[in-house]
Amino acid sequence: MKRWNLKKAIALVTCAAMLFGMTGCGNSADTSAGETQTEETGTAADTEAARTTDGDNTLRVGLPLDVLGNLDVMITSQNTVFQISDTITDTLMGKDEETLDLYPLLLEDFPEVSEDGLIYTCKLKQGVKFHDGTELTADDVVFTFNRFFNPATEGNMVWLCDDVIKGAYEMEDGSATEVSGIQKVDDYTFTIELNYAFSAFTSILAASPLGIISQEACEAAGDSWGLETYVGTGSYMVESFTPKEELVLTRFDDYFDGAKSVDKIVYTNMDESTALMEFEAGNIDVCGLPTSLAQDYINDPDFGDNVKYQEFMGIWALHYNMAIEPFNDPKVREAIAYAIDLDTLCNGYYEGAHTPANSLIPKGIPGYDESNPVHPYDPEKAKELLAEAGYADGLTFTAAVKNLDTIVECFEVLQAQLAEVGITMELELCDSGSWAEKRKQDGGTQMYMITWYADYVDPDMYMYLLYHSSVSDNFANGFSSEYNAEDSAWYDEQVEAGRRITDPEEKEKFYSDLERWLTTEYYAEVPLFCASEYYMVADNVSGVVYKSDFLYSYENAVIE
Repeated sequence: MKRWNLKKAIALVTCAAMLFGMTGCGNSADTSAGETQTEETGTAADTEAARTTDGDNTLRVGLPLDVLGNLDVMITSQNTVFQISDTITDTLMGKDEETLDLYPLLLEDFPEVSEDGLIYTCKLKQGVKFHDGTELTADDVVFTFNRFFNPATEGNMVWLCDDVIKGAYEMEDGSATEVSGIQKVDDYTFTIELNYAFSAFTSILAASPLGIISQEACEAAGDSWGLETYVGTGSYMVESFTPKEELVLTRFDDYFDGAKSVDKIVYTNMDESTALMEFEAGNIDVCGLPTSLAQDYINDPDFGDNVKYQEFMGIWALHYNMAIEPFNDPKVREAIAYAIDLDTLCNGYYEGAHTPANSLIPKGIPGYDESNPVHPYDPEKAKELLAEAGYADGLTFTAAVKNLDTIVECFEVLQAQLAEVGITMELELCDSGSWAEKRKQDGGTQMYMITWYADYVDPDMYMYLLYHSSVSDNFANGFSSEYNAEDSAWYDEQVEAGRRITDPEEKEKFYSDLERWLTTEYYAEVPLFCASEYYMVADNVSGVVYKSDFLYSYENAVIE
């Protein structure tokens, strides 16, 4: 089999070691510099022939599926599950694949909002069918929301809107058996009552974890829901599912918006290196492409046209636990920021694929201020701050690192930069499950990398959902701990007020100012770069979109 990706990984490691004085993370192979193929694989022409003569109208996707132990989107916070569930279930509101603009998906029109902004009246499209042939009604919507907030579900995303929807907290704490704010009016009409007017609420109705499911099918499935049974109204339905290994979806011919083009979508568990080799061999149609290998593939005459690129409404940032030493000291948090060279990280290591972040709020989200400067690199200032904090001889801490190549590589670059000012960052590699536990406040981690994308297009997604005290335990930020309690209480008041702002200009300035305080005065977070990624799509495939909310959309794919 051709080993372009293995050779490129080795070259990258060598380059990284020269640039940063560190040993990079990569694959090894006893492949000579001139080797381009082995006996198992033929020429590039053979690969092209394999891609274009299959003819079974099946889209094959290779990606890491270690997080896909269950299809139930309510019990996860993983984007891989979100994008797959989006193909099986539909949300009340949809997001345009290119712009993320909202449009009515299961609803006839945008919700009708009362004058005080508290009551949302929603009308479902009639005749929408679930995969089992039953019709979607308001009962299914009410059931979906009740199940979402039911503590027995053990939902992982209730913080999206439990503070907003009336009765959600009571459902969560067991003092109510249903969410009082969700009421059926008739078979196709329901209302949602809020605790307070929230300008971004309609956007939340497009968030993946609120995909509408069949009450009848879910109740009948019991504990097998998400494993043996998962029924929605989406354009594809489950044919077979082997957790963490393979998922096969079949086109739903009775889809209310018209049947899609591709007959089947097959997702197969593969690490990044395996997926690239399988892509080169013509065995899969779509896979990810590590940024560190992108330029080599772009310049490759056989595969350059297959490389796609997408910028996201998202951010990569170092996330402190401010309840644990040493990050309960703001001087240490500030020192970390001065010790990181974002220009070298983004324009050196990543060869310009990522843009250094100047804000926790990414470009495209209200409140992003393009005039903000990127935080300066000043190692001497970092050393001064460490000395003032009592760490003149350096300090050591541990970061919880999700064991994905792209994240590990980034941490290794940062590790080398911090070492230059006397900071030893030890890396604790975690699988996705253990990392999710570490990310919680009682998980005990001192730091981790947060990769945060727009489930809904509003600054509230970044400013409230990461730092309001009601959700801080989910993200181990320690903001509401004894060290920061007074500032946390003030911040809560600010983001609660921000949710009520409807004037666009007022909202822009409010969130821009608040973000600047959070990251450049309080140093609660170190924004690293605005996220972007490369991926590979076969020559004969069109319509695969990596949306700017960091979710792939495969349902509109066409195989020529």
